[in-house]
Amino acid sequence: MRMLLLAAFVALPAHAHAEQCWIEVARQDALVLVEAFVDPDAWSRGQYSLRVDLTANGNRSTSLQSGDFTVRGMAVSPLSRMQLYSGNAAELNVRLTVSDATGRSCEDEIVQPVSK
Repeated sequence: MRMLLLAAFVALPAHAHAEQCWIEVARQDALVLVEAFVDPDAWSRGQYSLRVDLTANGNRSTSLQSGDFTVRGMAVSPLSRMQLYSGNAAELNVRLTVSDATGRSCEDEIVQPVSK
C-alpha cells in the first residue's frame, strides 16, 4: 500500500544539488513529499538536519527533523522523509545540512514556488 501512495507523487522540477547530499521533492495534490539523501560512497556516518518552511499569506510553517545516521551497505536510501500538507502555501524552502565528527559537511537547499 505504501508503494502505491509514493508512486502517485509527481516530482517537482529538478535542481542542481550537491554531489554528496541532496534533497528530492515530489507533490501530490496538496501534499508535498520531501526526502533527504547522502552518497553512500562519501558518507558512512554523521549527523543531519532537514528543515522545511512553507510560506503562505505572510505566515510560515516550519518542520524540522535531525539526528545521527549510519549508512549500511552501498544502496542509496533516504536519511529522512517528510510528508507535509502544503495547503495554500506559496513557497517551499527546504534545507539539508550533513556533517561528521571530522568537521566535514555538505549542504543542499531548494527554494521554489509551490504550484498547484
